[in-house]
Amino acid sequence: MKIPVSIIRCPTCHSDKITNINKNLNCGNCSTVFLIENELPVLFCSKKSQVLYENYLEKKGKNWIDLSLESISFRRKKIKTPFKTLNRILNFIRYPYLATPAPPSFVDLHKKYSEGGHVLSLSGGSTSPDLEGWINMDILDYKTVDTLGDALNLPFNDNVFDFITSNSSLEHIPDYQKVIDECYRVLK
Repeated sequence: MKIPVSIIRCPTCHSDKITNINKNLNCGNCSTVFLIENELPVLFCSKKSQVLYENYLEKKGKNWIDLSLESISFRRKKIKTPFKTLNRILNFIRYPYLATPAPPSFVDLHKKYSEGGHVLSLSGGSTSPDLEGWINMDILDYKTVDTLGDALNLPFNDNVFDFITSNSSLEHIPDYQKVIDECYRVLK
């Protein structure tokens, strides 16, 4: 298991009394047992994150392409007219592309924030960087994920991370403000 037990808090009762016993994580406060499957802690609260945990159990072991095909619900419906140029203009207006400067790469962020600290990569899925000092959390067991958990109820103690990265995930979470609040809680 890549994550130090000292930074984990119980997703159920929020206690920091977590121990690693018999290849499971146990809460010394509420006695909840969290599985460690293939070196991957499964840190879902059975009450607060029941749907996510059931989703993990149903989909674990499936490959990313199968999961993506199952979960795609939004498709852009292009406007089609008999005029090719008009189609381009109307579809650009409907789905505009705004040129923006390139963001820093994971390697740039790693150089700046990882030295001696912890970085949380939240919901990076199969693109989570496998870098020293980074903890990759998602709701499914992708190859580079270090722990499974709910972003609405982060399984980490307060003031643990120097930096948090999240790419293309907040728009999928209806109560995204709760995720932002949780991120503030775990940031130093």
